[in-house]
Amino acid sequence: MSQQVLSFIAKAHTTYHSGRYLKSSKIFRKAIKKILKEERFSLKFPSLVIVGSSDPREVVLYCWALFTHLFRETNTMKFVNQEGYKLLNSFRIGHTHPRHVARFRTEADKILLKGIQIIMIGTIGLVVWDKNDRVMAAKRYREAIDLAKTH
Repeated sequence: MSQQVLSFIAKAHTTYHSGRYLKSSKIFRKAIKKILKEERFSLKFPSLVIVGSSDPREVVLYCWALFTHLFRETNTMKFVNQEGYKLLNSFRIGHTHPRHVARFRTEADKILLKGIQIIMIGTIGLVVWDKNDRVMAAKRYREAIDLAKTH
């Protein structure tokens, strides 16, 4: 794993904890794009890097989970995060960007892709739930459950 990706993650955490959620989202987005372009998806954090016991060990999944979490931050929801939404939306089922699909070659990579898609669908479900659209939220939750059942 490149030092640059680890540096992005550390910087994103620092900006997040200082309350700069949009900046943190942008940095996680950079890390994800770098991983998608240049890294192996199955790469896990080195044993020296401490992540929470419930956090994904795979770097791409860890970055993705934190990136999507930022969509629910109160301060983040006040403005439109178009670039973040484009990245999020590029993993929609049936609309996943062909470049992304081509990079997820191995069975382990395909499982990670499915995890990314489930997290994405769940995030959209939570965002619309927060906006009191219960019908759309239920639809997204069902979609995530149905995708999870295919594994």
